Amino acid sequence: MYEAILLLNLQSFLHNISWAVLGVDEAHRLKNDDSLLYRTLIGFDTNHRMLITGTPLQNSLKELWALLHFIMPKRYKCFSSLSPLCSRDVF
Repeated sequence: MYEAILLLNLQSFLHNISWAVLGVDEAHRLKNDDSLLYRTLIGFDTNHRMLITGTPLQNSLKELWALLHFIMPKRYKCFSSLSPLCSRDVF
């Protein structure tokens, strides 16, 4: 489905809709915030975003930030917004 949105240029039509929920299956595809899929879906007007994935993070804080930024862009505006969480001794 995502490929259809990208390849058929449906994003210009779909961007005009205010979505209640945007659910993304295979969310590991959004771990790269420079990808075309990420940049396309982040522009959708949504009330809620849900990520579904069975793929674990690969020990990369940048990947974690990309997923957090996708679902909460106001809270995690830039990668450095994650660093206060990382600097705490949690154990």
